[in-house]
Amino acid sequence: MYNKMLSIIIVIAFTILLISNVIYGQNELQLKPMFPEAGKVTIYELKFNPPDSLDAKAQLKIVFPKVFDLSKVKMAGSSTINGGFQVDVIDSTVILKRTGLGQTLLPGEKVDVKFANVVNPLTPDEMYEVKVEIWNNNQKLIDKSIDVKILAEKAK
Repeated sequence: MYNKMLSIIIVIAFTILLISNVIYGQNELQLKPMFPEAGKVTIYELKFNPPDSLDAKAQLKIVFPKVFDLSKVKMAGSSTINGGFQVDVIDSTVILKRTGLGQTLLPGEKVDVKFANVVNPLTPDEMYEVKVEIWNNNQKLIDKSIDVKILAEKAK
């Protein structure tokens, strides 16, 4: 009887753990610079799992602090999203619009998007808050702030 009860408790605990990982893992969002050093021109990579489907006209809005230079941001690409992106920069916001040519992504699918050329701020060893919004059919799916650390320049 004791072994049967213990087995049931283990199965229930394992099931709860799996369900919580699926629920909480779907909204995980990462934004990382390829070169995090101060003053560097770099590629940023955004990774997320949409909580809802992401259609072919979805928009990704990345709002940087004003100390980032976004004037050179001209291109974006993805290994998980087909169809391409239109890239716009308005003030301190990078807007990546899906062109409408790709497939709709299902909820929870892994998504990665890279965009270039962001110039990091000149001040090293600082944390900067970057806001990420994912829009689909005029509805905000994700609205989250992420801290990005800018490092001192590497020794040459």
